[in-house]
Amino acid sequence: MSLRSLSLLALAAAGCAAPPVFTDLDATADFSAYQTFGFLEPSSVATGPEGMNPMLPGHLERAASGDLTDLGYRRCAEGETPDLVVSFTLGARDRVQETEYPSFYGRGRYDWGGPYYQQTDVRHYTEGTLCIDIFDPARDAPVWHGKTVRTVTRKLREDPAEAARDVIGAILERFPARGAAGDGPSGEAQGADS
Repeated sequence: MSLRSLSLLALAAAGCAAPPVFTDLDATADFSAYQTFGFLEPSSVATGPEGMNPMLPGHLERAASGDLTDLGYRRCAEGETPDLVVSFTLGARDRVQETEYPSFYGRGRYDWGGPYYQQTDVRHYTEGTLCIDIFDPARDAPVWHGKTVRTVTRKLREDPAEAARDVIGAILERFPARGAAGDGPSGEAQGADS
């Protein structure tokens, strides 16, 4: 197998690994006392990139609402003050990845007399960041933070509702289930299978 094939295989394998999720929590917060949640108003997206899809806040809220309900929390009714307030921060930045590998040109594969070339593959992509911040309005303080960074693919752009479910699910699976005291060491980077 050529060096170029090995490089491409390594890149493909790296692309298959689930992006890490980072979480942090306030260890003094009593998560067993929280029952209801709501979303930051007037928009649950506290910060978003310019030109953001205006439907995205709804997709994020529906995905988070489903996951938090599965964890034992209840979305508060209209006019009710929630125990927890959820907000999202979105970011996007263009990235360039350069991969260099040797390329040989000569009479044979291992011909030391042949010329040696350095080849560079350049890949342009967009990196998206999603943060979920959950606040206790009674304390006027954040109690939980989750974050992930992912490559924004065409598939994500074409089906933002499914992308929201996948990404929100990956982050909120680290959130304490109803009645739990916490979700692990503060600030720990947690991968999909940890």
